[in-house]
Amino acid sequence: NVFDRGFLMPTPTISELSRRTGLKLRRTSPRYDILESDDDFRIAIDLPGVKASDIEVQMEPVRKIIHLTGKTQETEGGEVFDSFFEQRFFLGDHVDWDEISANIADGVLVMTLPKSNIFETLQVPVTEWEEPAPAEMPEFKATSSKEKFENLNE
Repeated sequence: NVFDRGFLMPTPTISELSRRTGLKLRRTSPRYDILESDDDFRIAIDLPGVKASDIEVQMEPVRKIIHLTGKTQETEGGEVFDSFFEQRFFLGDHVDWDEISANIADGVLVMTLPKSNIFETLQVPVTEWEEPAPAEMPEFKATSSKEKFENLNE
């Protein structure tokens, strides 16, 4: 069966592809540090020789993921290597997704992730209506806890 044969055929490895095509490929996961201050988190990623145009940063706020991918070309011993890198960062609820920024200089990409204020206690002001109460005000019948419990059992 042709369909089954496709799945049973071995998949070439990167080294096999390099031999067949003459391409030199490397896949890496860059080194990084995570720093925290009172206001933000900073992820510093070591990417020597990489330009901003070689990097893509994608955010998935629902899954709380930042996905970094990129490429670069390196020459080593007279051979040219195409290198691809990838890194994912899983974040919590404490990041302000609308304010994330990424900047690269001197081979270091710095992503700044400001902290959100989701755990901050906010004050809700209470005001008094002037008489008469608005027409859309629901009718409220005060009952005791005992009366509420008895009404549930009816």
